[in-house]
Amino acid sequence: ILIVLFALTFLESLYSLYKKDSIYAFQSTKTNMITQVFGFTKDLLVPSLGILGIITLANSYLPHVYSVPITISTFVLCLFLMDFLYYLYHVISHKFLLFWTFHFVHHSDTKFNLSVGFRSSWFEMIGLFTMYSLLLIAGFPLVLFVTVFSITSTYQFLTHARYFRAPEWFTYLFVTQQYHLVHHGIEMKDQNSNFGGVFTLWDRLFGTYSTNKNVKVFGIEGYSQNNFIKIQTDPMVTYCKKLFKVAK
Repeated sequence: ILIVLFALTFLESLYSLYKKDSIYAFQSTKTNMITQVFGFTKDLLVPSLGILGIITLANSYLPHVYSVPITISTFVLCLFLMDFLYYLYHVISHKFLLFWTFHFVHHSDTKFNLSVGFRSSWFEMIGLFTMYSLLLIAGFPLVLFVTVFSITSTYQFLTHARYFRAPEWFTYLFVTQQYHLVHHGIEMKDQNSNFGGVFTLWDRLFGTYSTNKNVKVFGIEGYSQNNFIKIQTDPMVTYCKKLFKVAK
């Protein structure tokens, strides 16, 4: 899947270069690619170790685990539940400073394109997977869990595509590129809207839906950084300074 996503990003960047529309910038794209290459280990290690740990605990203390059968209906249920947990964690990541320290990385790019899907914290997966693990504990089979996780993660990445435009009616149910683009706007009101990963239902249900179509500027106000190490450490340093100030 990652190889395909890298290829799609490369093709989109070539198309941007052909159109000369400045949707891609060499430095930020390079940073995003390097971030993913170095983060590849955590993308495999955290879920793998997490699943192993949960299976061990579940087999010891929850004998009913994996009692959920694999059917079309349980697949759809798992998909909706995982997406809801993503929405919940995404909102938490914007509302609580500790979690924002990690999610900050994803919003730090001043561009919006497929490569932004690679720009994420090397530590954020720990919290997100802890949230997702509730589905394993609830009894969803490992095969079903991994399948849905792969589908939702890939879909969320593709919502950063810049040239593909889904029809308007599609947004009534699914997150689209236009929909997610708003969330990456530099204005705080835009960042605090459109949290959905796959379905728009949760934003509509909890009042975080935005129809703003005038977002032109992206990123974090007052912050611009394309050093792949510093985009990881800068927010954590800032957070530690605030903790020290409060403690003092």
